[in-house]
Amino acid sequence: MSAKNVTAADESESTGVRWRLAAHFGHATAIERTGHRAPKPFEKWVRGIVSDGWPDDPDWSAVPVVWEAAARAAYVAASLPQAPTDAFARYHGDCLDAAEAWIVEPGLERAIAAHEVLSGSRISCLPAEVMAAARACASTRTPGGTDYFPKLASLEEHCWLSCKAAAQALGKGGRDRVRQTVRDELVPWLLGDGDPVADRIEARRS
Repeated sequence: MSAKNVTAADESESTGVRWRLAAHFGHATAIERTGHRAPKPFEKWVRGIVSDGWPDDPDWSAVPVVWEAAARAAYVAASLPQAPTDAFARYHGDCLDAAEAWIVEPGLERAIAAHEVLSGSRISCLPAEVMAAARACASTRTPGGTDYFPKLASLEEHCWLSCKAAAQALGKGGRDRVRQTVRDELVPWLLGDGDPVADRIEARRS
């Protein structure tokens, strides 16, 4: 599904959402193809991963793409600040492990596992971006009935909290760094040109 090889036949609902999200992240070909441009304010840009990622008249088959994009963005942001080296380093690692497990294999079982990690007694002492990333993955349950919008709203909030906290932790230029890294690591995945987030996970585990 790369920008070089997409044809008119590639117009499924999930493909349309992938192109719109790529445009949201600033991919030039995707912007030209969809006409979508992301808002410049940082909060609107982050929240727009969920709220602006839709084509006109979306089919709910596209929901998992939006879920995964937002959870991946939260994870990427959370992994940017330096990890703690104190007594809470283990819990920091457990949270990222839970987020990574969901990204590698999205689904209800991994979402429940992420939720269980967040029930730990010392979890409140962890960096906000890490907790928010794990919560983003924990909130991505298999949809059913009228559960779509509450879950998407929760996912949007956790994604924003992760990106905001990471930018603050990074200091000067933090927002630009979060925006650029999320773009660099999600656009290839969206357009079928690799998976830098999976590569990041493999590198952290090695």
